[in-house]
Amino acid sequence: AELTQKLKASRETLQINVAKNQKTYAELFASLTSADASASTLIPNQKTGASINTKTETINSSQSANLKVSARSISLSSTVLEEFKSRASIRVTATGIAVTPVSGFTGVLVVPVVGTVDGVETVVLNKVVVNPAPPIAKSFSPTSINKSSIGWTSSTSQTTGYLVLVNGKKICQTTANMCPIAELIGPKSLVTITALGNDQTVSTPVVIPYAAKSPIPALRVNFAVGSSILSVAQKSEIRTISRVIDTQGFTRLVVSGFTDSTGSVSLNKKLSEARAKSVAAFMRTLLPEIAIKASAFGPNKPVASNGSKSGQAQNRRTEIATW
Repeated sequence: AELTQKLKASRETLQINVAKNQKTYAELFASLTSADASASTLIPNQKTGASINTKTETINSSQSANLKVSARSISLSSTVLEEFKSRASIRVTATGIAVTPVSGFTGVLVVPVVGTVDGVETVVLNKVVVNPAPPIAKSFSPTSINKSSIGWTSSTSQTTGYLVLVNGKKICQTTANMCPIAELIGPKSLVTITALGNDQTVSTPVVIPYAAKSPIPALRVNFAVGSSILSVAQKSEIRTISRVIDTQGFTRLVVSGFTDSTGSVSLNKKLSEARAKSVAAFMRTLLPEIAIKASAFGPNKPVASNGSKSGQAQNRRTEIATW
């Protein structure tokens, strides 16, 4: 009877030690192979005196894990349950144990139970990986020719941050629910958001859709006085931006022509039309599959004061916008 009590006390001590030192005991599972983890079998661990349940259950914080334990007469220590109560609710089932995360907990749990294995009462260690619930995608869109914004609704789980990938490349890691980036990304880009949890747990990646609400300024082409002719340098700039537009999958272009305030209204109207048509015609040779709309505004919508030569030079322009 005295020996039985000592063994019981030893099992209780081991269970409490496991509950209080989770990371240490989680390392015992690192040597398991994928073949080991494919079935619920028990492997004795000489170092601890416990048996390891090879089957790891992986869930997210909104789910419950049902672990099969190959032992009879399974029981849970009340002290262990108290130690886990801020992280998970645990109960014995007909085939093992059920583990339900609480308060959005994320992380790795090693749950010790006592069960009879081959006629001997043994502490069995069971591993549950609790990943964050996925965040909810909002959208991404360009905010200018070299800037974009990516947004999502936060995960309901405990998180340490969010990882944003664009076409498989890490572009942003943040604790916020939006990510401004110094890069143009368009409809062809694959943008995903993953929630990061405790103990290096991660959610299922979520694809964020493209949703531009208005044209994004892409390029401004300035002209000489009275001219609508594109220079070699300007054509080179347009070729560069056209490659970006094509690569990113934009499907619509708006080309708007403008003048300064010198000259008559009718002359400026015709000149702004000529500037818009000049740029639109060249871009159609580069992007034949994209719808291009040309508009003319004459001296309206100046970007600088027409009271100076430098201001007038800025206003003699054609603007290219895409979305």
